Amino acid sequence: MNIGNIISFGIYDSKIFSPQLSVSPERLVKTFEFDYVISADKGAFSYINSKSQPIFPQLLILRKPGEKSHSKLHFKCYALHFKIEESSPIYEELLNLPSYFLVTNNESYQNIFSSLFRHLIKSKENYHSYYTYSKIFELIYNLKKDAEENQKAFFSPKRKEALSIKKAVTYIKKNFPKQITLADLGKVSGYSPNHFRNIFTATMNL
Repeated sequence: MNIGNIISFGIYDSKIFSPQLSVSPERLVKTFEFDYVISADKGAFSYINSKSQPIFPQLLILRKPGEKSHSKLHFKCYALHFKIEESSPIYEELLNLPSYFLVTNNESYQNIFSSLFRHLIKSKENYHSYYTYSKIFELIYNLKKDAEENQKAFFSPKRKEALSIKKAVTYIKKNFPKQITLADLGKVSGYSPNHFRNIFTATMNL
């Protein structure tokens, strides 16, 4: 069975690979690239075509073939580059997903990437195994689930609550290096801390 080919994988740290750069050169993306952010400097940014996004921990970035991308450094992430034939149904599934995800379950993603990478190292380049593909499918399942949860958070029929959550998420992105409290998020959203926690967890299905 071959649903695609893993081109590269591992922990990418721009401070190690590009210590002299503050902005990476723009490049043409050739495969599907999954970056799950572990840490980032304040001011780090991702650019994909016309879209831009602050980089912060627990952000997942999905780049797709044919896109142009560059980044304002520095950041560290799990990185997986996966080539899929256009005839595969997975190709269309990934094309329809957004470029950026606010991840709702950090532990699940860490487990997927860390266990997959350990397996790939042990398998000595024998990447076409049921275990490898089970982890790929698990990653795609989680991405689709989080895409739906992100959509609910920002486009909920409860417009006031959705806007409040969006304000809080924006605040988290801008201030992630600092210690952020529930009281801070309550103040930004216009709700009491406890009420904000209730609507946030309900909307994001946490």
